[in-house]
Amino acid sequence: MLAITPLPTYLGVFGKPKDEQIKRVESINFSYLLLTILNTSIWTSYAYKTKNIDLAVISIVPLVISIILSIIYLVVKKEIFQVKAFVVVILVSQILNFDVLSTEWCGLLGTSCSVIGNLIPLSFMPTILKTKNVKGINLPLTYVGLFCYFIWLLYAILKQDLFMSLS
Repeated sequence: MLAITPLPTYLGVFGKPKDEQIKRVESINFSYLLLTILNTSIWTSYAYKTKNIDLAVISIVPLVISIILSIIYLVVKKEIFQVKAFVVVILVSQILNFDVLSTEWCGLLGTSCSVIGNLIPLSFMPTILKTKNVKGINLPLTYVGLFCYFIWLLYAILKQDLFMSLS
């Protein structure tokens, strides 16, 4: 649910004026998209190491969607720095999918990325408080995120998985 929330906004960019396209893709922070790619890659690796098919499916789907959203973002914005960052994240993600990390390190890294991903929206808070403009907050993504995180917490508690519970 969390991964598909931005899809209507992003898929609606095509055929719009350039300023509308930019406004639509900037509704989701590019750093968030990159971190989601990295995070879901790590959780996919963790899922395979722990043989948790539920987690594998739920990690692969957002991974693919985040890559698609990132490509749409790059097609619209065309900034070389962001293209380089995207390539680096894809390469690092692929390296982490090999047996470079132990299961514990994978879980710790996945938990860390999940926490950082949840902190990214907080980086907008000083500007929001100063300007009283909530432009940096994507409300549908926030609502769906809260709902999904609650469900994942319940799932992690039932599975008695410390790393999933912490993230």
